[in-house]
Amino acid sequence: MIRLEDIREGSIVFVCGGFGAETAQKALVEEVEEDIKNGRPGITYREIATGSPRWAYLNQVKTVVTY
Repeated sequence: MIRLEDIREGSIVFVCGGFGAETAQKALVEEVEEDIKNGRPGITYREIATGSPRWAYLNQVKTVVTY
């Protein structure tokens, strides 16, 4: 389980978009937030392959590649 302390701005992670329903994508973390939505922690990120900006709850982050 990934914790807020495991990620910071600039980290490279694999994250499953679509509330966890999508295939994991490599992403660059732009911001780590204690309350991204509905009182739950999460991140704003940019998909490396497409450059698309997105956000995800912390439980959607599967792996931290680079801290």
